[in-house]
Amino acid sequence: MGKKISTSRGKKKAKTSANAEAAAKPRRTRTNKFLKSKRIRNSGKKANQSQKKKALEVKDTDTTKDVSVTSKPKKYSSHVTVHKHKQLDLSTTLVKMWEQFRKHKCSNRAEILSNILKIIKGRVKEFAFKHHTARVLQTVMKYGNCKQRLAIYDELKDSILELSKCKYSKFLVRKFLIYCPKQREEVMSFFYGHVRRLIRHTEAASLLELAYNDYANAQQREALTREFYGVVAIGDEKQSKLRRLKETITPLLNKETLKHSIVHKPLLDYLLMASEQERSEMIEQIRERLVELLHTKEGSRVAMQCVWFGTAKDRKVIIKSFKTFVKKIAMEEHGHYVLLAMFDSIDDTVLVKKVIISELSGHLDEVVADKYGRRVLLYLLCPRNPLYFGPSLLSVLAPGDGNPHSKKPVETRQSELHDAISSLLVELSAANVSQWMLDKQLSQFLLAVVQHCSGDVTAVVENVVSLLEQPFDEEVHVVADACGHAVVRKLLSIENCKLETNSVFLADLIVSDIAEDELRLWATTNRGAFVLTSLAASQVDGVSEKLNTILQPCMEQWRTSHLKGHEALIKELTHAVT
Repeated sequence: MGKKISTSRGKKKAKTSANAEAAAKPRRTRTNKFLKSKRIRNSGKKANQSQKKKALEVKDTDTTKDVSVTSKPKKYSSHVTVHKHKQLDLSTTLVKMWEQFRKHKCSNRAEILSNILKIIKGRVKEFAFKHHTARVLQTVMKYGNCKQRLAIYDELKDSILELSKCKYSKFLVRKFLIYCPKQREEVMSFFYGHVRRLIRHTEAASLLELAYNDYANAQQREALTREFYGVVAIGDEKQSKLRRLKETITPLLNKETLKHSIVHKPLLDYLLMASEQERSEMIEQIRERLVELLHTKEGSRVAMQCVWFGTAKDRKVIIKSFKTFVKKIAMEEHGHYVLLAMFDSIDDTVLVKKVIISELSGHLDEVVADKYGRRVLLYLLCPRNPLYFGPSLLSVLAPGDGNPHSKKPVETRQSELHDAISSLLVELSAANVSQWMLDKQLSQFLLAVVQHCSGDVTAVVENVVSLLEQPFDEEVHVVADACGHAVVRKLLSIENCKLETNSVFLADLIVSDIAEDELRLWATTNRGAFVLTSLAASQVDGVSEKLNTILQPCMEQWRTSHLKGHEALIKELTHAVT
């Protein structure tokens, strides 16, 4: 036990001596660095606190600089709060009144309107920029009389530009354009000289577009776009105009402003006046965004210039940018012209089939039902046929003829596109014969398909015959219909020109498949008699002879008839026999 006790005492002595030596040594530099960084952080915090105090002192001095020295800041802030509360109470009152008189059925609307005008008199601008109160003013413009509308306009007319840039008040300027026709010219004048700035503003651009498209006359439109052209130097008109146009248009190309129609006319003028190199540079900048231009006349002409005078690479980019938009473009009043220009000039028909025709084929029902969509499909079948395309349309397409980038022969290009769409249209026509034959517009399209498609039209002819085989009723039968009987007559005349190519003939099927009594019933109506006249004139072998045999017993009876159809039928049958 003694040894153990002595050992522990020795250890304790060793520890104390070690601690004493450690205390005698200087501390490590790590501790010194730590204290140094801590002092730096503390000094930074103190500096930030002192800066905040100074900022607060400056703010306090700024807010109280108009107040007397003896006044207290607390008293001033309470005055501001009272003023805000009053304004808030007024806004709440106006909104409550608005909830009543904006309803369709409001018995005391005139009284409420007059009360609102009394409240806001002299303070209209205060309420014009706020969300709810701006709507109150818009409804006052809608239901108020001329005097009340003019009162609001007079208070705000000096702030038109400011109102146009606000998210809520811009709709009030729109109401001025709608409900103040006498002040419309003055409203337009506030935009003059500020168009370039407004067209790049998020809120003002839509308002300027509305004013330009819907309410500006030709003179006002010219004044609004004049800013893009600038002042033309005498003796150097063209170059000055081109230089100014390029300076004003180029900043707009990378923004959403390109979709606004006010930009399209200056852009078109630039492409028409520019040299070949300048035009190529501009086409390269806008080729991927032409879809945004196609809703206006000038915009579609810009796109056509790009298609005609763009390189093969430009055209490829343009076609690819049209993906998913082809159906909409084909049904646009102005946009469909661009597709016609493509069919006229782009040599890469494989890409046209892959992008344009394949997308059209997926929506043929909708495209055929549209006036402009049918025009696009007809242009693929029979391009520039004067029966379907008038001189005005052909004059729009003429500037693209002979462009430097189209090398393939016109006939080859047209034939490749024609073959790509023919079978699809025949199939669609066969499925819709019963509806199209009784429609004035669609029946013309049906005739064009039968006449110009290169595929086999047997399915269409057989469906027409099945429609004619139905029991004759003067009110609902195709032969008795104003449009239907004309289509049948035209189909009979078309097949006289395709005797060598057709394998099945409508005339032959009529005299062989339809009962003789039914054919005689057709002759009891004037329209039916004219259909039989066209049938008697058919050049298909044996048709006129069979028809003469069927109708011979009734000819004597028709000689005393007053119907013009009977007279024409007798004459044709007599001529066929001789």
